[in-house]
Amino acid sequence: MTEKRERIRSLIKGFVARHANVDESSLEPFGDSHNFLERGDLDSVGFVNLLLFLSEETDQELDFSDIDPVRLGTVGELISLYEYGAQPRHEA
Repeated sequence: MTEKRERIRSLIKGFVARHANVDESSLEPFGDSHNFLERGDLDSVGFVNLLLFLSEETDQELDFSDIDPVRLGTVGELISLYEYGAQPRHEA
């Protein structure tokens, strides 16, 4: 795995642990197939906050007009979107 991929995974895991108020070890295994929405780790507001957090931390943003929402449910898909599909953020 690439360093960028592992950094994004770590950001997601830390955010989910803080949002769910649990220790990160309770989220193990936190592999690509981990679906934090189905598991109840995040609600819809928490998920939006995660996307905003990732955008700030990676200095990238996603163009949601071209993204299938189903792709956002798992850790692996979300990491891939930020690893390969996000664009640099432009401050207004």
